[in-house]
Amino acid sequence: MGGAVETLQELKKIIPNHPFEIVHASSVVSMEDSVSSVRTNKDASINVAFRLLKEKKVDAVVSPGHSGAFMASALLNVGRLPGIVRPALTAKIPTISGEVIMLDIGANVDCRPEYLVQWARMGATYCKTVIGVPNPRIGLLSNASEEGKGTEMLRQVHELL
Repeated sequence: MGGAVETLQELKKIIPNHPFEIVHASSVVSMEDSVSSVRTNKDASINVAFRLLKEKKVDAVVSPGHSGAFMASALLNVGRLPGIVRPALTAKIPTISGEVIMLDIGANVDCRPEYLVQWARMGATYCKTVIGVPNPRIGLLSNASEEGKGTEMLRQVHELL
């Protein structure tokens, strides 16, 4: 994995006119580290990044690294939105007709219907306020489209949505 200078150079290729800045952190949470190391490694780069977000010194945090550590650090340093039980990772996916926002891109293996409903609301709000889609459509990914197909949990979420 490249260092901070290489990462900065790559970011400048993608977004050439943005004033990126390197902020020092004395350590990292590696892919081999446990998620709990986020709690004990206070000066890890992911913790520094989320503290800067909480202090409104940065606008976003992006990481190509440990997704569990990313979520743990976000919860530890920033917290949850009111009424949100479980957060979700989000991806913007290009399609033939534009882009879609997919929430919970595999981070949660044990879900409850209420989580998926909350993620649907968060995704719709993101689409409205950030992307500018006035009436976003919400889809539920399942293994089939026929009536009665999918897990019991997915059928419950379909009813709730």
